[in-house]
Amino acid sequence: MPAPRVSFGDWALFGISLMFCGIGVFLLVVSPKDRPTATTCLTFFGVCAFVFAHGIARKYRRRRFNAQLVAAPPGVKLRMSPLRLLFIALLMAIPSLASLVFAPHDWVLVVCAGLFLAMAAGLIAVILSGRVARTFMRFDVAGLTVGQGSFEYLVPWNNIVNVSEFEFTRNECVGIVIADPAALLVTPDSQRARLKKALSNNLALCGCHIVFMTVHFGVDAGPLVAALRRYAMDAGARRELLPKPALQSPP
Repeated sequence: MPAPRVSFGDWALFGISLMFCGIGVFLLVVSPKDRPTATTCLTFFGVCAFVFAHGIARKYRRRRFNAQLVAAPPGVKLRMSPLRLLFIALLMAIPSLASLVFAPHDWVLVVCAGLFLAMAAGLIAVILSGRVARTFMRFDVAGLTVGQGSFEYLVPWNNIVNVSEFEFTRNECVGIVIADPAALLVTPDSQRARLKKALSNNLALCGCHIVFMTVHFGVDAGPLVAALRRYAMDAGARRELLPKPALQSPP
């Protein structure tokens, strides 16, 4: 699958956000009486500009990736980052708080700000619950081990049919299609029904049984897809994932 291109829409959204940031700065300088409106405009569209700029930079970085061989560290858990989710929560909270403080009489802004604050609070609650820190992926010789909070499951390499990258709501994702969901090894097994439902929901929504939103793991889609495809297709390469013997101290 070709790497995603930076589209006209990406640049247009970034440019519009910068334009409104400029309007906010202009109002702050020349019209002190409009400072509440200027501050609200600047905080909201400043966050938008940051998000769109990050997406453009990610796509350019992806197009530069052309490695022929990607290896994964064996037995190392690539965890979902609580700090990244906390940063996303802050990005939602900052313009929302600015709207409540500087435009308390605009009910449309107040409603939108309340919704964004509720989502930010929900993210923080998930982080504090510890579920995020328990979500991980790990490359093992037997397959890909995925942790999902209260349980984990192993996807045997020969059960992987396809690995692809795609965008979902402007977020970079990696999807895995498996041949037989019943062949996954679930620990504890009592959570198998829960996993089956999650796999079905992912398949209906994204066309893949397993979906990773790469931004939460601090990894780009290109290297992750390359590593997953390599171990799924090349049985010999899986020997790299054997546990390394512990170093012994000299006598």
